[in-house]
Amino acid sequence: MTASLVIAATTEVLRHIVDTAVQRAFNKLGRGISKPAVTTGVPPNSAATDPPTVNLFLYRATPNVMFRNLPVRDTPGAPTALDLDYLVSAHGPVVESEIGLAAALNALHQTAVVPPPVIREALQRLVSHTNPVLRAIGTDDQLIDTLESIQISSSSLDLDTITRLWIAAQAPLRPSACYRVTLVFRDPISAQD
Repeated sequence: MTASLVIAATTEVLRHIVDTAVQRAFNKLGRGISKPAVTTGVPPNSAATDPPTVNLFLYRATPNVMFRNLPVRDTPGAPTALDLDYLVSAHGPVVESEIGLAAALNALHQTAVVPPPVIREALQRLVSHTNPVLRAIGTDDQLIDTLESIQISSSSLDLDTITRLWIAAQAPLRPSACYRVTLVFRDPISAQD
């Protein structure tokens, strides 16, 4: 079951990184300023009067081409590598959402390789989550060891592609950026066979 959780776990690790950065940025601004919520999923169809939000939307998952061509991939128990493409966007009141977006983009830029303690902290926060699926991710003891590497890099999309993404999401165009997350994991079940 561990291998089937790695994409969702990676999204939660990114959410943790972004949420921590947004919290830090808004703590510096002082009291009474509403911190954007950090959400995942399809970008919300929000208005400027809605609460501020920074959203992470996984819009594509593909095998990592470079890793796929290595001869080691045919070895039993060999690691698997995926490229996960995310759209990071800001929603709600302009100033608060843009501060949240800037904090998110800076945090993702500064975290080119996610250190194991950050992965561990992000997943352990899910242990008491109300969502049973997220709680299952947080309580899977093998998951932290399964995630061998999470690398984050910015990517760019042309205006036509990003416009098609927003049309598919059925949401108005919002300030956004794209990131590619390369995930390397080893399925413990395959490794034991």
